[in-house]
Amino acid sequence: MDAEFWHSRWAENRIGFHSDETHPSLQRFWPAINPRREERVFVPMCGKSVDLTWLAQNHEEVVGVELSDIAVRTYFSEHLYTPMVSTLPGGHVLYQFDEVSIFCGDYFTSPVGQFSLVYDRAADSDA
Repeated sequence: MDAEFWHSRWAENRIGFHSDETHPSLQRFWPAINPRREERVFVPMCGKSVDLTWLAQNHEEVVGVELSDIAVRTYFSEHLYTPMVSTLPGGHVLYQFDEVSIFCGDYFTSPVGQFSLVYDRAADSDA
């Protein structure tokens, strides 16, 4: 992964991959897996996706990982959330507000733990 590429995309606001709408495939297919509210949901490379908010309406804990601090801070500001911010050993910064937590840093070294559910929007063939 080329971290500088992604940092520059966010810094220049070249984020054509971002959508201001909840992904229709998430809304259509998520119920089919019969998720329980108490199941933790992991969202890798989450950006500032509004899908996090949709998932948080349906689950007690939604955890994302995002390399760009611009994306993370923008997600919380666009939703008018003031997150609790903690710096973790290893360089990650954890942003938390209610059901949503986002680890800011390299996905491959993030200390996220274990999950029974994973949502990866970019895995959709219509991405």
